[in-house]
Amino acid sequence: MKQVLAAALSGIPLLFGGFGSLIAGIISSRLIALTGRVTLVRRMFGVVGMTGAGVLLMLSYYVRDPLLAMLSMGFASFFNDTTLPGSWATCMDVGGKYAGTVSGSMNMMGNFGGMAGPIVIGYVLDWTHHDWNLTFVFATAIYFIGAICWLFIDPVTPIEESEA
Repeated sequence: MKQVLAAALSGIPLLFGGFGSLIAGIISSRLIALTGRVTLVRRMFGVVGMTGAGVLLMLSYYVRDPLLAMLSMGFASFFNDTTLPGSWATCMDVGGKYAGTVSGSMNMMGNFGGMAGPIVIGYVLDWTHHDWNLTFVFATAIYFIGAICWLFIDPVTPIEESEA
């Protein structure tokens, strides 16, 4: 029975992340239609999403109840994925006819982080004698840096002027 519960709990972050992306897409498109402020809405979702993900991921480290810890990680994934609709739309707006190249570059950098993360975590765990606290601190710091970066991203100006 414990294995079934563990399997169910491990799916929470993926499930919540999917809903985060869906909800953000619906809300952001309505906010943009209502306000006409694409830059503000995309930045807002970027900052709130990254900050929320960082806070909830760090919180999950301190929660001792497995269900609550996985719910915290699930909500961290939810907030992380609220940034996705704006991120991909930014690639299209900024990239123009090079949207595929911009999207591919963004995806490649994300995959690079996904590849380097386990290696860095392994070294951190070895250095700290298997203390996971610092790994959560690093991940949270990366989220906060991402939130700060969203404050300065111009998510609408194309990298190349279109030829009319």
